[in-house]
Amino acid sequence: MSRYPALSQGTLQRLQDCPRLFQVEALELSSRWFQHDLRQRLDWGRRFHRLMQQQALGIAIEQLQTGDRSLDQCLADFAEAQPQLFVPPPAGWHRQTECRWQWPFQDFVLVAIFDRLELSDRAAQIHDWKTHNRPQTLETLAASWQTQLYCWLVTERSGLPPESVAMHYWFVRSQPQKPVTIHWNQQQHQQTQQRLERSLQELKGWLQDYPQTPLPQRPDRNERCQTCEERDRCWPPTPSAAAIASWDEIPVVEL
Repeated sequence: MSRYPALSQGTLQRLQDCPRLFQVEALELSSRWFQHDLRQRLDWGRRFHRLMQQQALGIAIEQLQTGDRSLDQCLADFAEAQPQLFVPPPAGWHRQTECRWQWPFQDFVLVAIFDRLELSDRAAQIHDWKTHNRPQTLETLAASWQTQLYCWLVTERSGLPPESVAMHYWFVRSQPQKPVTIHWNQQQHQQTQQRLERSLQELKGWLQDYPQTPLPQRPDRNERCQTCEERDRCWPPTPSAAAIASWDEIPVVEL
């Protein structure tokens, strides 16, 4: 068993964005940064993923009514726009839904959880259901840790050539008619491996000194820091700022 934490695309992205926040969430196992509205959106997304999983097991769309009007309509619209996703795969293809793959790499365990993975002896198709309302660009998705880790891991574990792997992002609430598709290639595969090697080597160095030395924080405050619930751990408020914050507690007296 590895003495290092397992790493998913989410923790790798957090590590890139802010090592100190990675420490809080991955090492200290704190998730209090979730806000109520975010929890609600995540719950909607989890329920949609569960419906897609049930449908893949052979349950008819008509039997998957939840009573949530927006959820039921979204599933029906998606099935109408992409009927090929709601029937069994062609002969020679194997479909896995909500499956977890692990891969050891440089003393860590890399983890990917695929919404849907379709494999044949010649190709691999990764499908990811995105349930938020803002589609991302091809460039943003191609640069994300999710794309790079998932395509890299499938290529490594399956033994398929990189050019036979593709990842499809379906923004089911906003543009179900067409996915954003990334076609993997040898150059991307090599660059991702180098990126992984650099990131994990740097993380190893930090973990050798942890917990005596915390992981580094961002060098300067930015917009993301201002909305982070852990910001006071990195940027303790000055006495004057604390005093100003306490003014909100003083009752207003109307004259």
